[in-house]
Amino acid sequence: MSESAKQKVEFIFRIIDVAEMKQVDFSFITGISRETIHRWKKGHNVADQLRLTRAYWYAQMIQKGCKAGRFPLPEKLKTTERQALLKKIVAEMSRPQ
Repeated sequence: MSESAKQKVEFIFRIIDVAEMKQVDFSFITGISRETIHRWKKGHNVADQLRLTRAYWYAQMIQKGCKAGRFPLPEKLKTTERQALLKKIVAEMSRPQ
């Protein structure tokens, strides 16, 4: 894995941890399989730079959400509610300010 890819992967998982987000939810909002995300976390090679770029962008939006106080999400949300809220937060954070 290139140094640049390694830094992006580390950033992604640092943000997932800070947001107290489940990998399955990150997989849902990015459209990247849980298996691929799990492999990245275990240090496997990133074969698809497009997916990495997509995941990195979503992590940046989640980081903005953390700074805005939108994370962590309430624990009692059902999966569908949690995922809908994640989509909403990412959409809000991606708007130009």
